[in-house]
Amino acid sequence: MSLSPVATDATRLQLFDTVRERLQRIPEVLTSPNNLPAEATETFSFFEALFINAIEGIDVSVDNAKKLLFSAKQTTQMDYSQLALRGTFDFAREQHKDPAWPLELGEFRDLFRECHAAVEHGNPEETPGEFRTVTTRFGSTVFTRPDEIAGTLDQGYIAQAQFDVGIKKAAFMVMLLTEVQPFLHGSGKVGLLMMNRALLSCGEHPILIPPALTYFYIVALKQISQQQTIIPLLRVLNHAQTYTAKLNLTSFAATLASLQQTHAFNRNYSAQLVMP
Repeated sequence: MSLSPVATDATRLQLFDTVRERLQRIPEVLTSPNNLPAEATETFSFFEALFINAIEGIDVSVDNAKKLLFSAKQTTQMDYSQLALRGTFDFAREQHKDPAWPLELGEFRDLFRECHAAVEHGNPEETPGEFRTVTTRFGSTVFTRPDEIAGTLDQGYIAQAQFDVGIKKAAFMVMLLTEVQPFLHGSGKVGLLMMNRALLSCGEHPILIPPALTYFYIVALKQISQQQTIIPLLRVLNHAQTYTAKLNLTSFAATLASLQQTHAFNRNYSAQLVMP
């Protein structure tokens, strides 16, 4: 008895091949080793969650986020933005403790679902942890059909396994989640969390993408779809990794001051992020 072939998105698979070959032709990429102290992971996860949600349009002030995430007295009534921030923070903090990378196809998809269940908990328009069941589009771009999601993600897993440099694997993961859009909402958040998991699992420094880099990040994502190139995204992530590794992460106050002094919170296309 033969098994039915698994449906895949031919357009995305061609993109994966193009990107994989281009990344493999880059002989060396500057990377930053992970020197984040264990005691700094909670602060790092705070800003990681804050910035990831800001990219997805959920803006929460630093003060309000501190009250939500660090207060000993937790409210039982939280709206979606609060739940999203809380779920992203909790997932990010836990994967700093154990950033094990999946070794099997099924584990790969399960990790995506687990991550999505955390960051989209409380979204009334979403079924957390479940792949979407309807076809979606953004402008003229039609994302992977529901019946092709699992098979396409599996092929993405096979492709990323060829990279042993974390920043390349991280860029590929962002592209994979962005292009396939396996969830109705929150695929971008999952992609950014998987980006840092890829870096951590390879011993490289995790990345913060502050508001000052958001415009460049989004433009780089568009160039993947429009020009079939991942090089602009790789450059943005490489710049962000170098920047993040130089931040003063010794305490919450020191990290906040370092971010403010480097203009990290300036969110516009002309923002100039200063290296610490």
